[in-house]
Amino acid sequence: MRFLKDVLYTDSFLIKGHVRTGEERLSGYLNNARRRFIELEEAVLLRHGGKERIPASRMQVHIRDILFAHESEETGDAVLRNLAKQERDEVRMTAYFSSAAPLQISGKIHRRALDANARPGRDFIVVVEPAFQGLPDAAAPEYGLFRNLRYVIVNRDRIAFLFQ
Repeated sequence: MRFLKDVLYTDSFLIKGHVRTGEERLSGYLNNARRRFIELEEAVLLRHGGKERIPASRMQVHIRDILFAHESEETGDAVLRNLAKQERDEVRMTAYFSSAAPLQISGKIHRRALDANARPGRDFIVVVEPAFQGLPDAAAPEYGLFRNLRYVIVNRDRIAFLFQ
């Protein structure tokens, strides 16, 4: 099995696998307005709070079910990655998801990330230096990934409310 580079977090599952993004970053791929389903290869689903692991050689996840995502392997254009590392106009925020379990994320977002008129069709936003509360306790070791991440890609349609 290959290194599982993409992680999707839904209400019920942590999903690891490969999303074929071409040379695009995962955030750009998720923001492609034409897609309703994201296809993963060599996926493993881990049920939150349980030990159940479900392997799938191919699967699809509806975009609305994704709370947040992360790419463990940096892909895409090197110039765009360098631009992303530059100083940005960011604000601190805390958001609560509309999800089955209470889940909270704190971090920094671009000041205009939630402005509906700034970037229409951008349903996924990048949260820098994320900190989570409400992740499953005593879950599989894979949940340790969410400690000390540089960023996470959040489905803004799944944010119930946000404080700045």
